[in-house]
Amino acid sequence: MADRDLDRLLLEQLLARELDSFRQALERETPGLSAGEIDRYMRAARKFASHLLGNRPRTHGRSYRRGSAAAKSGKR
Repeated sequence: MADRDLDRLLLEQLLARELDSFRQALERETPGLSAGEIDRYMRAARKFASHLLGNRPRTHGRSYRRGSAAAKSGKR
């Protein structure tokens, strides 16, 4: 069990470092991106990293109202 905890801790540290590098690359190499666009890319990258760690991050997915076309057709 201790090896698993160590592996998870190391993976968390590696992913945190890579996320920071990714943000720096977005800011440095693509000056045309707005702060909002960078935040969207980072949010997606953090969500992906959470899935790699086995976490299920809470997301605010689309909510469908009862009368919407998607709800009527059964697509959710």
